[in-house]
Amino acid sequence: MIIQGKDGSLNVYWNDIFLSSFPLGKYNMKDYEKQAEQLILDAMKEGRKMSSMIPICMGFCEGFYKRRNVLKKKTGQEDHQFFALCVLVLIRLKIIDADDHLLIMGRKKKSKRVINGHS
Repeated sequence: MIIQGKDGSLNVYWNDIFLSSFPLGKYNMKDYEKQAEQLILDAMKEGRKMSSMIPICMGFCEGFYKRRNVLKKKTGQEDHQFFALCVLVLIRLKIIDADDHLLIMGRKKKSKRVINGHS
């Protein structure tokens, strides 16, 4: 289900399958990217190497994909948020391409209907 904010939505894909959606409005794309940056920085402060973050994020994304698409199990809000965060981390680390995993859609505009010559 696409969740739309006042400025549209951020839609996240894995293996070419739509898995998650986030509203744009209160939070914009830069805010979501900052969260991914913060996760990377926090991991580095804890002494983790980037090479250890990659399999963790890839593994979570693959597991989330399997739960949602293969096993058809429901997933909670936190899982959706962590999935999107992992995708953004992998994009930031240049492991995956944003064009293959993200779609930003603007808000659908209401059409103007003309009734009896008035708009």
